[in-house]
Amino acid sequence: MRAIGGLRLPVSIARFGTVSGRIPNHVALARIRRPQWLHRRSRLANLGSDFTPGRFRCLTDACATGRETDISIDRSFVTENHAQRLRLEHLVSRVADGQLARSMPAGWTVAGVLGHLAFWDQRLLVLLEQHEGKEGAALPETVRAADVGWINDAAKPMLLALPPRTAADLAVRIAGTLDRRIEALSDDFVVRNAAAGAPLILERAHHRREHLDEIERALQG
Repeated sequence: MRAIGGLRLPVSIARFGTVSGRIPNHVALARIRRPQWLHRRSRLANLGSDFTPGRFRCLTDACATGRETDISIDRSFVTENHAQRLRLEHLVSRVADGQLARSMPAGWTVAGVLGHLAFWDQRLLVLLEQHEGKEGAALPETVRAADVGWINDAAKPMLLALPPRTAADLAVRIAGTLDRRIEALSDDFVVRNAAAGAPLILERAHHRREHLDEIERALQG
């Protein structure tokens, strides 16, 4: 069984806030705007030939250069999250229930893919609730790419069992809740997350964009 887009795990880590100064790049902030993401096909991460490459969009780490750099944390990713959420809302508002049930590669449906988006957004929301405000506490480890496939496969039957409209509405509701939570994060928390290798992927636009692109291609087919 192949994973649904391997969850699409890129990560433009936390482009959130304006914090300037000279810090080591192992803090991973110099790469926040355009890090080098792991973009590769694999058995766990390839949903089908109709899907775009780059399956590890949400859970990979940024690459650090090992030198000091003047940086500022760019909050523009909040705008990008918002733009893709509006796109999600528009798609859900205009598609009919029959279209939500349309088949997609690897046994998924349009509604199932939307439920997949909701699942990973909800995961991050829960982790933020657990770790925000606990200064000095260790953040969770980044999910291993090797685990993404079985996580998606484990969630798949439950996501497909949801009524299509329920799955679609859930994706919209959770995305809105998560985006508001991310926007309210303190600069200190964003810096701490980046220093830990960005295990909490605050940039959600890539994951949404890639799956929405796939859905739109399926609906046009």
